[in-house]
Parts: sequence; C-alpha cells; structure tokens
Amino acid sequence: MSAAEPRKPVTPLTAEPGKAELQQIGNSDVAALRLPPGRFHVVTAWPESLDLCSKALSRLGLGVPEKVGDAIVTTEGSAMRVAPGRWFFDGLDPTPAADGSEKFAVTDLSDGTAMFSIHGEKATRLAQKLIMVDLSGDTAAPPRVMQTGSSHGIGLTMLWSERNQFKLFCEKSYERDFWHMLQAELAEFTIDETA
Repeated sequence: MSAAEPRKPVTPLTAEPGKAELQQIGNSDVAALRLPPGRFHVVTAWPESLDLCSKALSRLGLGVPEKVGDAIVTTEGSAMRVAPGRWFFDGLDPTPAADGSEKFAVTDLSDGTAMFSIHGEKATRLAQKLIMVDLSGDTAAPPRVMQTGSSHGIGLTMLWSERNQFKLFCEKSYERDFWHMLQAELAEFTIDETA
C-alpha cells in the first residue's frame, strides 16, 4: 500500500458472538477474525504420569510439544504445551488417548472458549499492543504459545503460528469484550494518513 493510497476504514460487524459465520475487520495491512466455535481440549497430567501421557498422545499421531511454550501446528489444528503437565489442543481431539487412564485427564472446553485470529503485514505490531509479551527479534521463532493477559486485563492464550499470524483464545464470557478491544486497537492501522 503506497503512502498516497488511503486506508480502508474498519468495518464493524454486528453479528452476535458465537455465531457460525466468520466475522472480519481490518484491511490489507492487518485484519482480525472472530472464529466460529471449534474444538478445544485441555490435557492435564499428574507429575508422575508425564511420560505415560506423552506416549499416549503421540500414539494418536497428534504430535506432542515437549517444552513449555512449544507448539505444533498442522492443517487439522494445533497442540500447545502451556505448562508442565498441561497441553492445549485446538481443532484436534485427544480424548481417545485417555481411554481408561486415571493418570491424566482430558477436558473438552470447546463451548467455553472463544477463538480469534489476527493476520497481515502488521499483525505482530497489533499483537504487541494487545498482549503483555515481548515479540521483538530476541523471541524464539514461531510456532510458539504464550499464556498472558491482554492490555485490558483479559486472560489470553496466544498461538504465534507464523511470522504474521496469531491465534488468540479466551474464555467465552470475555468474547464480546475482546472483540470490541480488537476493533479499538485496529483503529490505529486504519486511519487515513493522507487527509
């Protein structure tokens, strides 16, 4: 986009959160997308059963991130290591891994999790405005996962899947607040600087 070309304004969308249709705001530099409800699971393993849990998950072919902060992203979804003994699975169902096991638990949080995506040439800059994590050049390359808070106090999990692509997860009860916050933060990128 040239300096003389005016930027497109943010298009506010009025559809209700949680509806099946995709909702997008932004322009060619950066855009935010409110995603329809999807599959989201949390796997929690007791300290003495970490190896058993990792082996069971890997037998499903899902991929198991070994270190906290690591993520594996596939076309079907992603697996994220968010804490010692804790993984998030987005779009992938790890439930069969726990078949009869009392050593770890799989919890389906699909109905309680809101999902957003931000992408575009300035997505990293927008992400740095939204969250309390340094995404400068010293940060390990994506894919990475971070649990953090937003600049407005909403708890978030952020999957940095590619250089200019992020997926954000929050509790469903904060979905509308976070969507409005995204709209407000996107305003910086949609001001017509030629006026």
